Amino acid sequence: MPTVTEAINRFLASQENWHPGFDLIQRFLTLGGATTLEVQVNAAADGGEPVEGRRHTWTDGNLTWFNIRVPKNANTKPEFNDYEMYWPLELHAEGVGCTGFDWKNLRSRWVAYDFDAITGHAKGVGISEEMLAQIKERAKADPTAEIRLSTGGAGLHIYKFFDGDGIPTANHNEHAALARCILGQMSELVGFDFASQIDACGHIMWLWHRKLTRENRGLSLLKAAERNLTIADLPPNWLDHLAVVTRRQTKIRLQGVDEKSLDPFEMLTSSRRIIPLDEIHKATIQELMETGFSTVWVTDHHLLQTHTKALEKLMTDPKIRAKLGLIGTFKTNSPGTNPGQANCFLFPLNNGGWRVYRFSPGISEEQTWVQDGQGWTTCFFNRLPDLDMACRSYGGQRDPDHKALYVFPTGEKAIAAARSIGQTLELEPEWKHRQVSLERTGNGTLAVRVAHKKGDSEEIAGWIKKKSTWVRDLNQQLPADDKNELGATDFDDIIRATRAPSGDTAGWMHKSTNGEWGGEHSSNVKMVLQSAGQSKPEAEVIMGGCSHNPWKLVSLPFQSEYPGARQWNRKAPQFLYPIAELKDDEVPQHPHWDLILNHVGTELTPVLRALPWAREHGILTGAQYLLCWFSALVRHPFRQLPYIFLWGNENCGKSILYEAFSYIVTRGVIGAAKVLTTTGDFNGELEGAVLCYVEELDLSHHKVALPRIKEYVTAYMIPLRKMRLNTYQIPNTTHWIQVANDRNFCPVFKGDTRIVVIRVPDLLPEQEIPKFRMKEYLRQEAPHFIYSLMNCKLPPPMGRLQIPIVETESKLDIAESNRTPLQIFLDTKVQIAPGYKIRTSTLFAAYQLWCKENNHPDPNIVTFVKEHCFHTWRGSGGVRFIPNYSLSKVPPVAHGNIEIIDAKPHYRDANGNLQRLTDAQIPGDGL
Repeated sequence: MPTVTEAINRFLASQENWHPGFDLIQRFLTLGGATTLEVQVNAAADGGEPVEGRRHTWTDGNLTWFNIRVPKNANTKPEFNDYEMYWPLELHAEGVGCTGFDWKNLRSRWVAYDFDAITGHAKGVGISEEMLAQIKERAKADPTAEIRLSTGGAGLHIYKFFDGDGIPTANHNEHAALARCILGQMSELVGFDFASQIDACGHIMWLWHRKLTRENRGLSLLKAAERNLTIADLPPNWLDHLAVVTRRQTKIRLQGVDEKSLDPFEMLTSSRRIIPLDEIHKATIQELMETGFSTVWVTDHHLLQTHTKALEKLMTDPKIRAKLGLIGTFKTNSPGTNPGQANCFLFPLNNGGWRVYRFSPGISEEQTWVQDGQGWTTCFFNRLPDLDMACRSYGGQRDPDHKALYVFPTGEKAIAAARSIGQTLELEPEWKHRQVSLERTGNGTLAVRVAHKKGDSEEIAGWIKKKSTWVRDLNQQLPADDKNELGATDFDDIIRATRAPSGDTAGWMHKSTNGEWGGEHSSNVKMVLQSAGQSKPEAEVIMGGCSHNPWKLVSLPFQSEYPGARQWNRKAPQFLYPIAELKDDEVPQHPHWDLILNHVGTELTPVLRALPWAREHGILTGAQYLLCWFSALVRHPFRQLPYIFLWGNENCGKSILYEAFSYIVTRGVIGAAKVLTTTGDFNGELEGAVLCYVEELDLSHHKVALPRIKEYVTAYMIPLRKMRLNTYQIPNTTHWIQVANDRNFCPVFKGDTRIVVIRVPDLLPEQEIPKFRMKEYLRQEAPHFIYSLMNCKLPPPMGRLQIPIVETESKLDIAESNRTPLQIFLDTKVQIAPGYKIRTSTLFAAYQLWCKENNHPDPNIVTFVKEHCFHTWRGSGGVRFIPNYSLSKVPPVAHGNIEIIDAKPHYRDANGNLQRLTDAQIPGDGL
C-alpha cells in the first residue's frame, strides 16, 4: 500500500492525458512533489457520515476519508511522518494543492496569487470581469509573472517562480511573508494595487480540483514568465512582512522609526494622498540603489526608505542631475558613514518630486529643512524651493514681528535666494551690500525691501520710497506652496475637518489635552488655534487649509485606525485581545464559549445533520453554525448574514450570545430596537455597528419592522441619517440578533429567506453560572476564541447570504401561526396558474364564502386586494382581472406567466422580449 505522499504524487501524475495545465503538475513533481513540498488534499463528503470529534472526516462504514496536510507544524518547525494511504484519492479527493514552500529543504520554490471572479459567487464576492481584465493586462507588464486561468476557468492565478534552489525560508509563515513582499513589488512595478484585489496570498493553490475540466480550461497557461526571480530581486526587508502575515500588525513596521514615534508615523503616512510612482520616481529609485546606500520601496506605506547622503549625491552629481532632470537643492548634515542603514523616508509628489522626512522627529538638519507641526524634520527633493526654504538656504532670517518677511544681511544673498525660485531681482550696485528683505504679498508675488541710507536719491525708477526702506513688487508669481501637496497639514494632530463617506461635511474634530477626539464648532476650533499662538487671520488660514484637505470618516471593522489616503477609521470596532498563537497540532481551548454556542444552537443540530450543504462542509451542530456566523461577521463584515431570532423562557441563556461578543470587541455592538420601530428615518447609531441586537420587543405589531429587517439584512448599502446631516449611503456592516420570551415577537412568515429561528432550551441547574463569573471566563478564553473565529473554515457563499438560513421546526410553526385567513385561503383553495386570469370579483366572492364557512370576519374588497398586493388590470367593459390565478386545476398555456406592465398584461417570448396580450388571448375563471 502506498504512503500518503506517494499516493498524492501518483494521483497527480495520472492526470496527464486531460489536465489543461499539466505543466504545472510536472513542475511540482520535478521538485519532489508531496515528499518535499507543502501540500493540501481536501476530501469531499460524497454521501459519507461525518465522524464525531474529527473535523472534515467522513466514513461509509468501510472506508474513512479526510483532509490531508503535509507537513505538520508548517508554521514553526515543519515535520511529517509519512504513513500508509487507506483511502483512494480518485474516489474522494475534491482538490489537491500546493503553496510552493519546500518544507524538506526549507526553501520557497514559488509563490502564487488567486484573483477570483464574481462568476459562481454570491453577489458582492469576487472580482468583476472588467477588473480581471485590468489585472491581466497590468500583470503582463511584469516579466517575472506567469499568468494562468484559475481552477474553474473564470478567475486568474499569477505565479512567481524562483531561480536555482529557491529562496531560503524557515517555515510557511516566512514563505507567506515572502509572497506578500513580492506582491507589493509587483504592484510597484506595474502601477496597480494588486493587494486590494487578491483572494489568496502565498496559500494553497490548486493543482487539481473537481471543478477543473477540459471545457473550462482551468489552470491553462495564458502568459509565461520571461525570467525567474532571484534573491537579488528581493528587498533586504522582506522578512518584515512576517509580523503582518502572522496578524501581529496590519502593516510592516518601518525600520528606523523608534517605538515612541510609531503612532505619529502611522498618522503621518495615513494623512497624505497617494501619488503613483511616475517614470522619474522609478529612475530616481534606481539611481539611489546604485549609490551603495540602503534603498527600499515600502509598499505598505507607499514610501521610499533610503539615506539623505544618497539623495545629496544625486543632487550634486552633474551627470545624474542632468540625466534625471533634477531641480532645486538638497543638503544634509549626515556624514553617511553607515550606508547600510537608512536614515530617512520619502513620499512621492507629482512630477517626480519627493517629500523627505528624517526618521526621528526633532532631529537637527541643514537650514533647508524645517520642523513640521508634529515635530518631523522635513524638506523637499527634486522641487523648486518655496520662499521659506529659499530664504533660509541663503541666510535669510524670518522677522519675528513680521512672519512673512525674510531679512538678508546682503543684497547678493537676496538675489541668489530669489534666483533659486525663478525670480529675477536686480538691485542698484551700491545696494548689494545692504540689508535686503523679501516677502510674499497677498497676491502671491514677491516684494523686495532695501534699507534706505542717507544720501540716496529722492527717486529711483521702479521703487517706492518709504520712511526707512525702498519697496518694490516684482509682479512675478511665486511657486505654489507644496507643503500640502500630500494632503497633510501641520495641525492634523489637534484639529481636523472631516467629511462623511458621501462627501458631505461632517464637522470639525478637536483633540483635547487628555488625548481624546471630540466634535467641535468651528468658532471653538478657531479659539483653540489662537490659544496655541496663532493670530485670528492665521487661524482662519489654517482652518481653510484643513477644510481643503479633510479627513474622510470611514468604518472598516477590524482594520487599523488610519488605513491611508486621509481616511479615518475612528469608530470601527477592534478586538480587545490579541489572537492566540497556536502550533499546528494545538487546538484552541474555549470551553465556556462552547457551552454558549452548544446551548443556544441546540435546535439547529438535528436540522443541520439532514442538510446536504451542511454535511458537505462539516457544519453538523448548532454550535458550528453559530461559530461560522460570528466568524463571517469579523472576517467579512461587508457580507450579509441571516437574521437570528432566539426565543425561549426567561433566564434560559438567550442574551448571552450577543453579550459575550461585546466582551471581546471595543465597540460595534448596539441596541437597535429604535432603528426597526420608529417611523422616522434617523439611524445614526448604525454607523460602525457590526452586531445589532433587539431585546424583548414585539416587532410583529410594528408596520415598519419587517421592511427594515429585509433591507438591513440583505442590502449592500444602507442610507444613514444623523442629526443635522443629510442622508448618505454607507456600506452595510450590520448583522442582527433578536431575543424574546415570546416566539411571536419576530415577524416570520411563510417563504421567508432571511431569518433563522432558534428555540433556546431552559438551562439545567448545573449549567447556570453567575454572569460576573461567566464574563471573566469568556474574557480569559478570548484569545483562543478569536483564533477559532479567524481560522474557522467557512462554507462558500450561497445566494445573497454568506451562510445559508436553516429552517427549524420553530420557524415553520411560527410562520404557520402567522398565516392570515387570506393566505390560508390562497394556499388551500386557489391554484397558481401561469398564463390564466380570474376576475377580481370572482376571487373575492369565493374568499367571502370561504370566510363565512370558516367563521372568519366578512372581508373588505379593498383590504383583500391590498393585503396580498394583487397586480390587477382593467379589461374590456371595465372588468378588473388578477393574473396567474385559477380556482380550478388548469392545463398550461403557451405564453406562460403574465406580467403587468403599464397596467396591461404582457408575456415574454422565447427571446425574453415583452409581448402584449389581449383579454381574449388569456383563458380564465368566472367569465
